[in-house]
Amino acid sequence: MASVRQTSFAAGELSPLLWGRTDLELYAHGAKLLRNFVITPQGAAVSRPGSTNLSEAKTVDVVLLPFVFSDDVSYVLELGERYLRVHDLDGFIGVELVTPYLAADLPTLQYAQSGSILTLTHTSYAPKEIHSPVFIGGFPTAWSIQNCRFGPPSDGATGASMTASFVKVDGAPTSVPHLVPEPRTRPLTELFTLDAAHPPREWKWKVAALVQNDRTGELAETLPRSVTQYSDGVTTSTTAAIPNDNLIVLWPDAPVRLSHPTFAAVIPKPQWWSVVGLVWYRGRGDLFGYIGTTRYAQAFIDVGDAPDYARQPLRGESPFTTDEHPAAVAFFQQRRLFAGSLNRPSSIWPSATDEWGNHDRSFPPYLTDAASFEASFVSRRRESIRSLITHRRLLTFTDSSVWSAGGGDGAVTAASFEMRVEDEVGATKLQPLVIDGAVLYVKAKGRGVRALSLAQSGSYQASDITWHAEHLFRGYSSEIVSWCFQRDPWGIIWAAQADGSLLSCTRTGESTWAWTKHELEGGVVRSVASVPGARTDVVVMAVTRGAKTFIERQLTRDRITEPPITEETGEGSFALDCTGSYVANLDAERVCTGLERFEGQEVWAVAPGNAPQGPLVVIGGAVTVGPFPTANRTAGNVLVLVGRSFVADVELLDAAGARLAQKTVTKVGFEVDSGQGLQGGVDFDHLSPWEQRDDADSYNFPSAASDLVLITVSGTWNRHGGAVLRQDQPLPVTVLGITRELEPGGT
Repeated sequence: MASVRQTSFAAGELSPLLWGRTDLELYAHGAKLLRNFVITPQGAAVSRPGSTNLSEAKTVDVVLLPFVFSDDVSYVLELGERYLRVHDLDGFIGVELVTPYLAADLPTLQYAQSGSILTLTHTSYAPKEIHSPVFIGGFPTAWSIQNCRFGPPSDGATGASMTASFVKVDGAPTSVPHLVPEPRTRPLTELFTLDAAHPPREWKWKVAALVQNDRTGELAETLPRSVTQYSDGVTTSTTAAIPNDNLIVLWPDAPVRLSHPTFAAVIPKPQWWSVVGLVWYRGRGDLFGYIGTTRYAQAFIDVGDAPDYARQPLRGESPFTTDEHPAAVAFFQQRRLFAGSLNRPSSIWPSATDEWGNHDRSFPPYLTDAASFEASFVSRRRESIRSLITHRRLLTFTDSSVWSAGGGDGAVTAASFEMRVEDEVGATKLQPLVIDGAVLYVKAKGRGVRALSLAQSGSYQASDITWHAEHLFRGYSSEIVSWCFQRDPWGIIWAAQADGSLLSCTRTGESTWAWTKHELEGGVVRSVASVPGARTDVVVMAVTRGAKTFIERQLTRDRITEPPITEETGEGSFALDCTGSYVANLDAERVCTGLERFEGQEVWAVAPGNAPQGPLVVIGGAVTVGPFPTANRTAGNVLVLVGRSFVADVELLDAAGARLAQKTVTKVGFEVDSGQGLQGGVDFDHLSPWEQRDDADSYNFPSAASDLVLITVSGTWNRHGGAVLRQDQPLPVTVLGITRELEPGGT
């Protein structure tokens, strides 16, 4: 008699191509099948949590995006054809916006978020900003979607850029202040002619209003106005146009005054923006430089100091033509970066530092490290940028390779912008994931996932993290089309495939990734997103059931300690999908309605401390459940969950050893942290139940166990020595290890 014990599933489900590779370390930690199990970082196999129904999606084809403002404020955005709806962790909050996106383009949208602004890009649409209703300084705003601005803040209704507007001393409107001699007692003629020691030179002035957002405190400049008139600063009768040659006398001992208006405003004036100052520029030709800032409606005296050409007035330039739109977006080093239009597929456009809307091209040689610029990389073939990801360096994913951008220290500036290849395998248009120091992306042909990890040398090392589970990625229908990272509690990647299947992956070692597959009874997963919850990260899924799509929130996997349970303390201890919650009297039947999504299908009902009730067929959108004869119950009601159950299966790899030797399995011991109603055997056609009940149970429903589940099986002579475990009741199970007792035979 020989015992074979397996105490870890850290390798996940292994490809059939590895079922004979007993020489690999992975073999001792893998399985043939792990259906509806996730693997913890410690190597335990935990049955998948169920889900609860939040709301019905407006259309069938939807994509979910996370909107995370902080660890306490987060939402999930439902995007369908030409609309966007907002959900929190309790469901649809009643906010719906109009968008331009067609359903076919939704899966390839790229996004990046900073604070309360989420930026969306796609080569077929102008880049958009989604603004959330965050309360800052006591001022609420409404959800909105608008085109990204290139230049100063604009009026949300018309899109017109903000510009300064002034009023003359007599109250008449004017677009500019006046050039005035300083002191004003000097004759006006001295503005143009003084003496041989003070020759006139060509000078021009511009002025912009400095505005501040009342909610966020953000400071911004408006588009500038040119100073085109002069006067004595006292009466309007002296107002005249500055000569076309712009020859002005300006010296330290012959200064000029840029006369303040009696009133300054911003036209148009978007809500929440106020004027706080004026910014002055001087130059000649088309080149202007900063000369000073004054408070609101205060004059500026220019003594002729050299302008700072490194700071130039805004021109509000867009890096794109009218019909050209970027493919990707990211925030990096206080810049917002766009990349990869159809006309310029390998170009990147960083904004100015701390000025996301400023894409003005500075006049050389006055190009500073903070200035906006355009950069392109030279490659052996034409490459199209598909995604940008912020990491130690700016990572650029194309259809052919992966590049990193930045100087030697990773700085992104016009002077130190360099591109180097980090991997010669391209990516799909699905946005990569950043998890625990690694960046994951789906390979360009869709056959598997690669990871970029930062080495101590500062370069990236690339590896295929699906080679040992390649059977899960065969064919175009297995390409990952949506994924998310649930950091808490176990660091799990959830991935929806093109055929609607659901995968999970856990990093169980420095270079070990455990992949498993999940099946939702009657459900096709279209999209997934993860946002912070109260105690764990919460996964939200868009699942099509029949002719409709539902927004479902994955439940927690907390163990129930005593009834009655609440959604906060134990809902995930049951293996049911798309559940509805009901409060039922312990001693009476309860009709549970609102189940039209399961019409004609079998569902189960569960309550703490009770055997599951089912299967129950939904007729007219309702089923009848109860009563619930809980043993050590408290008086009152109990929370009942009704939903679709699923089966959780484990199948071990063949027992290592001489493969020609005959073997039979006589006993299987499953080390479980919790489990009820388990079955085991040598294969799924020969299952034996775990007889958990004994006299001490007093014939009540057995409690969850932390024990050795010992099952005596009726095996047959074979060359495999296999073993399986099945949980087909809507209850959780955690498998810590499996021991097989083998009786060897002849060859």
